Amino acid sequence: LFKQGTQQVVPAIGCAALHPAITAAIAALQAALDDLRGVVPLFDPREEKSQQDQNGALRFVQFTVERSTQRVQAVLVWNRKRGRPVPALECLVDRLWGGITAAETHTLWHSVWVHWREPQPNLGNFVFSLDTLAWELCRPQMLNLGTGRTRPGFVEEALDGLPFAFGPGSFQQANLGVFEQILRDMKAALLSMESSRGSRPVRVLELHAGVGVIGLSLAHAAAERRDWSGVGLLSSDENP
Repeated sequence: LFKQGTQQVVPAIGCAALHPAITAAIAALQAALDDLRGVVPLFDPREEKSQQDQNGALRFVQFTVERSTQRVQAVLVWNRKRGRPVPALECLVDRLWGGITAAETHTLWHSVWVHWREPQPNLGNFVFSLDTLAWELCRPQMLNLGTGRTRPGFVEEALDGLPFAFGPGSFQQANLGVFEQILRDMKAALLSMESSRGSRPVRVLELHAGVGVIGLSLAHAAAERRDWSGVGLLSSDENP
């Protein structure tokens, strides 16, 4: 979190807006960093760039809760180009995934990703680079077929009855409960308009679509009233 009106980082623990699982994840990360003090470097913009370039440093962290499991998808943003292994980063991943009891691991963490954020002047304060090869799923290391998941490391959400999978770089609304009500309102508005169109096809255009939640939800709602041959959908996003 930033202090109001500034980019000064302040502790998020205790913030009423945080999901309890996010609070637990922050505490686990802080404990891991405390245990690995002097081992895991933290990015400091005041330091000379060359001092942090060789092995990189932890620059950002992103946490996302999967509502059905209450587990947290963690993304460790490492300030270096992907390449040779970084022992300090491997220690941090091991500490997060296996440094607490097995029971706690399986109830807290959904997955742990690393995003290799190669320092580039055009990134500015962007959290992620645009390089699709910068993403690395570190835990779990294999797909457990018994879970029914088809995309390991992706957060799966049912939004107003439709299933969606969110990768670590996919945009997701912060309050999915409120967002689901917005989807219902949008569907109702579309169906109200659609009823006066007769047999004319429904065409949905969604820009900055992310994984396509809004467009697919509206198209599905229209197709339930008519068949899919009368519904068209075009979604566009540079990072779908």
